[in-house]
Amino acid sequence: MDRYAHRLSRTPRPFFATDPHLALVDRVAPSRFARGDLLWVLRAHGDPVHFAWTRHDGWLDLSYELGRDACWSLPPKSVVIYDCYTLGAARGRGHYPVALRCLCDHFPTATLWIYCASQNCASLSGIRKAGFAWQQRLCRWRWLSQ
Repeated sequence: MDRYAHRLSRTPRPFFATDPHLALVDRVAPSRFARGDLLWVLRAHGDPVHFAWTRHDGWLDLSYELGRDACWSLPPKSVVIYDCYTLGAARGRGHYPVALRCLCDHFPTATLWIYCASQNCASLSGIRKAGFAWQQRLCRWRWLSQ
């Protein structure tokens, strides 16, 4: 697994044109790189098959999932793995758990955190296969006024 260069946002590779999720990555990459996040790429036979972001600032930002200002302070030396994505043609081949294990090997002294929606069975399976243990359950409640 190798860190993808910052050139990502300036010179997209040809595979970005074939996948809508990767076009989104190209748009969000500059702001993520600016705050210090890293983009990791797992390659199989030289071709990219899986992408994952890591965040190192001590916060789990759940505002996209749980609403505005939903952040959770993490213990020191924590790394958050987020926005993991396996290209469609590479799915079902075990790339996700391999990528997560590679990140665990790369950050041996850090506490790694990863999260996904409870109904995302494929992600949950890959996370379990990589050796992660369930830690917390986060819920969002929406109160409706009359």
